[in-house]
Formats: sequence, structure tokens, C-alpha cells
Amino acid sequence: MNFIASVFNLIESDVSIFYGVPSTYRILLKYPDRFKRSFAKVRTAASAGGGMDKAIVKEMKELVPGLEILPMYGQTEATARLAYLPAEDVDEFVDTIGKAIPGVTLDVFDSDCNPAEINTTGELVAAGDNIMLGYLDDEIATEKKIINGWLHTGDLAQKLPNGYIRLLGRKDDLIKIGDHRVNPREIERNIEENTEVSKVFVVPVPHELMGTAISLLVIPSERNRNRKSVFVLP
Repeated sequence: MNFIASVFNLIESDVSIFYGVPSTYRILLKYPDRFKRSFAKVRTAASAGGGMDKAIVKEMKELVPGLEILPMYGQTEATARLAYLPAEDVDEFVDTIGKAIPGVTLDVFDSDCNPAEINTTGELVAAGDNIMLGYLDDEIATEKKIINGWLHTGDLAQKLPNGYIRLLGRKDDLIKIGDHRVNPREIERNIEENTEVSKVFVVPVPHELMGTAISLLVIPSERNRNRKSVFVLP
């Protein structure tokens, strides 16, 4: 609790913008009374390093109604920031990374490096003055990462009709099952829409016929956990 108390004390020292990864907010929200008091004067709660979810946003807004929540997305190769989700759209589009920051162009390319259609999965690419020139003393890695001026992020994504972008996972996370390539992050996201579920992890397991199958590790929501005996909980 000493570390957590230090974070709350810092926030209460006239901080106007607080930056944290989603897990930071999950931890702080375990102390709702202190969270409400500490964030009372904070204007913006920014987040990066992972996706925020509806449950976190809902609880933060209930505790501090005037708090602006600003999810962001980026990569080290792009000097940290590529996209942000406008605060006014957080409730409806928190499962997206929003739109490109000023000076950056984002797109989704298919396997032939052509722009993908709306709602079609491809790789997220970025261009702009903030993109790195290349990896130091590693031309091979640079040529794989930057192609025709586009930074290939390695993230699977879809363009939405409103121009926002939804991430679906990493290219190298795909699980091959028979002739199909399955995106575990997409499965996890769909299951986590169930309010009885807090977190889901999809992992590959050996399968006698298919070679590989998937297994689910599910963490029930706090409410669900409180209703069940401890010996039946994962």
C-alpha cells in the first residue's frame, strides 16, 4: 500500500494531467474513496501501453464525473505516439485507438501492401516525421520494418467507417489451427464483453487431430467471484 499511497499523494499535489497504463488505473480503482478524492482536481487521465476497457472507463467516470479520459496508442519506433481517442468518444469507441495524431498518417494494409477495405483485417502502418529513420546498424531489420516510407507496426487492425482504427492483436500472435489462422486477441475481446468476465486469456494447446487447438483461461468479474465458493474459482 506504501507505493499506492505515494501515487495518490503525487496526484493530489496539484496534478492536472495523469499518465498511466491500464493496469495502473485498475490498481488505483481498488481504492475508490481515495481515487475519487485524489482525482477530483485532475483534468485529464491519459492512458497508453495497452487498451482501456469499458469497465475501467465506467468506474472512473462514476467516481469522477468531470474527468477527461484520453486513451493513446504508439510505438517506440514512432517516438511513442501515433493515435489518440478523443475524450468525447471514449464511451462508444473505447475498443479502438481512435485516429492519428496531427502530422501522422495511419492506414491498414493487406498482405500485398495495398490499403485494406473498411472492416477488413490487415496490418496497421504509419507514416510521418516522427517515424524513426531506422534501427542503428541493422539495415535488415530496418528494411523489414519500414517499407516505401511506411512503418509496419506488426499490429493487426481494421478501419472503421468513421475513420477510427480497431486493433485486433499482433501478427505474430496468430495461432494456426488446421488451415485456419486464429487471432486469440479477437476471441478474448468478444468474451470479455460478457459482464460476468473480468479477463480472458487464449492460449494454444496440443491437439491430436488438428495439431493445435485453443484453451481459455477465464477470470470472473469481481461480482461473480463474490457469489461463488473459493474452491471453484480459477
